[in-house]
Amino acid sequence: MRKVFLVLIAIGFAFWGCKKNNDDDLTSKEKQVIISSYNTIDALVNDCYNQEEISDEYFNQFLKNIQAQPMVEEAYFEDFTLVTKFEKGGYVFWDWATFEEEEDPEQGQGQDFSNVTEIMQKSTTEEDTPTKPIKVCIINSHYYEPKLQSVRAIVSSLEKEFKNCGFNDIEVKNGQDASVDFFLNDLNKYGVIIFFGHGYYKETRKHTWFQTGVRTNFEDIINKYFKEWKNNQLTLLLNGIDTTGNVDNSKDKYILLSNIALEKFYKNKTFPNSLIYLSVCEALKNSKSLAQVFTHRGAGVVMGWDDLNSIGRKTSKSLFLHLLNGKTVKESLDALKNNEKFEEVKIKDKTTGNLVVLTAALTFYPNTDKARNMRLIEPEENVFVLGNWNLYIQDDGEIEHHGSILIKEKGIARWTAGDIDDPDIDITGTWSSNGNLINMKFVSEGNYLFNGTINNAQTQITGECTLWKPSIPFFMNKMK
Repeated sequence: MRKVFLVLIAIGFAFWGCKKNNDDDLTSKEKQVIISSYNTIDALVNDCYNQEEISDEYFNQFLKNIQAQPMVEEAYFEDFTLVTKFEKGGYVFWDWATFEEEEDPEQGQGQDFSNVTEIMQKSTTEEDTPTKPIKVCIINSHYYEPKLQSVRAIVSSLEKEFKNCGFNDIEVKNGQDASVDFFLNDLNKYGVIIFFGHGYYKETRKHTWFQTGVRTNFEDIINKYFKEWKNNQLTLLLNGIDTTGNVDNSKDKYILLSNIALEKFYKNKTFPNSLIYLSVCEALKNSKSLAQVFTHRGAGVVMGWDDLNSIGRKTSKSLFLHLLNGKTVKESLDALKNNEKFEEVKIKDKTTGNLVVLTAALTFYPNTDKARNMRLIEPEENVFVLGNWNLYIQDDGEIEHHGSILIKEKGIARWTAGDIDDPDIDITGTWSSNGNLINMKFVSEGNYLFNGTINNAQTQITGECTLWKPSIPFFMNKMK
């Protein structure tokens, strides 16, 4: 599948020794000239980007046309980026790359977690699961983007998984709810933060930028946010890709914030040992400037990607299933498949036609024992019961084999009833344990409740099973 991104980043820059005429350093006429030049360049970029092939002659003239615009001090290419600098203003960056995206990788690792949410919805109650005091926030800045509507389902799935594990204080910030005010004032309220959005790291100033859910335009950046723009706190993202993969500059533009903005607004605030996952390109690249904003103010660990990637959104589901099963940060990363934590990103440089290959990796910061061993919840007791068990039920004096029960992590169980070689029922339910006592619940045409005791050798469970009739004895032998 071929995926194309065009990104516009406007980065503020104040000239040394520039005499201030007013609060924002620009006259009304200068503002209008910059806006007019920006619109002209935007149209030139749109036309150039949609060319099937770009000749050297066309490209050189394209660059000269940009350099000739009023109040453009310079324009040049750096890596995959067209860099334009305005007089008395700031930088504007157009990322100039075509992403060749592979088919969606197969999700999951080891156990089949595909039905976990559905299972837990049917069979887990508030009475079964104690409430966790940690506040959770899931942020979806992609909410309005047509090509990333799948993130909505991922957010919904994660919200259900947390609720099923006893996290009842959950907030979801979709689109404009992921506002500038929210990012600059409220992040430290949460013990868990999961963030989906675009991101960019710029080595020159070692700044990391991330997308809010706020849609705006270049005129608003100039008129409302000039100081922040100039001071590298706020800028603009253009995500103008239509359904054919071509550039359409009438599409939505979003406000970006930087690590500089967070450093300023969270200077005297503390995070509650938070676990943070950033599904954001380049969030943990090189300087770790964004991660350090959180960890220097009390966050326990920041997990994220060290380069451009497209799998971070889907990987979040597998990652948090492991974390919600009681695994540590390090154990959860180790449990992921390679194609869930590493991605070979192929980028076609439109200006040269060359295909560049980058490797993105899921990592975490800081690389300390405390961060590596951080957990969301404690692991389930009696993990030795995990595995396959043969089930036998004594009915009317006869002991009958009733298939097998697979006891999985974090309370998930699957019962294949009937003859193992010829199963007639396949039901999924839950299990919980207290000491050497175990309870299993399966919901099908009726409620199947197994209440048993685990023997000291941990090889047999005996107890009573409730079906449609009064309780009858059962026992289970662990398969080797």
